[in-house]
Parts: sequence; C-alpha cells; structure tokens
Amino acid sequence: MYPFPRYRPYCPIDALPDLLYDAAYHLHRQEPDIPPGVLLTDAIAAAAAAVHLSYDVAGPDGRLMPCTINTLAVCRSGLGKGTSYHGF
Repeated sequence: MYPFPRYRPYCPIDALPDLLYDAAYHLHRQEPDIPPGVLLTDAIAAAAAAVHLSYDVAGPDGRLMPCTINTLAVCRSGLGKGTSYHGF
C-alpha cells in the first residue's frame, strides 16, 4: 500500500440507489464545493449507520459480525473481510 497512488480513481456516485443519489444531488446543489467522493462516502456512511447496529451477518466460518455496508461496497465476498474485521 505504500506509496499511495497519486491518481484519482473514478467516483461511481451514479451507482448509488435512487434515494441516496437524490440526497447527494440535493446536497451538491446546496453546497457545490463538496467533491463527489465525499458525497459518495458520506452516503455510504449514513446508510451504514442506519443498519449497523440492527443487523448481523454470518461469515463463511460462522462468526457473526455487524453489517458493514462500506466493505460490502468495496470488496467482493471471500476476500477476508470477516477475518480482518474480527482482528480490528
């Protein structure tokens, strides 16, 4: 991971569900200086906060952990999210 890349990857804000996209678009119209990457990650964080303590998921090894939308959005299944989360 070191050194961090200096490029800016594509920000898929248009992949948000309609409700979150509409909220991000509304906020952008009020505050146009907010970068799309901030709007995207904050939309994911807001959605995660709504479900984080309400639901658990079971990993392939049977361990229960809180539902984490952020890792679901970034990493596909089977890459060790549960093991990493348990370690932290």
